Amino acid sequence: MAFISHFIKRIMKKITLIFLLPFILYSQNKFEIPANGILLEKSLEIALKQVGTTEASNRNDGEVEKYWRSVGLIYPSSYCAAGIYYCFYEACKQSNLPISLIPIPRTGLAQAIFNFAKSS
Repeated sequence: MAFISHFIKRIMKKITLIFLLPFILYSQNKFEIPANGILLEKSLEIALKQVGTTEASNRNDGEVEKYWRSVGLIYPSSYCAAGIYYCFYEACKQSNLPISLIPIPRTGLAQAIFNFAKSS
């Protein structure tokens, strides 16, 4: 049991870094957004499966459409942070968790998530 607890703590630190890295790069302050551990683990699993996903024709199309659709955007739209929301959304669906547990706002804009983190 202690091993599992230690393992989860290590994973949580890595997950926190992955999701906070954009905020860390642009700020001297650290902003933490609390989140459900199961949701974080599942969203990381989904995010790792998204590595290598690209636009079909460099016009916000193809596989990336699922990202901007998850935040309710209409084509073509900026979706710089929609992929993160998509991973949380899919994690909720696959884990039978309510989407109200998603720790970030439903947006495609990284700046909106940054502003949310600052105000939390």
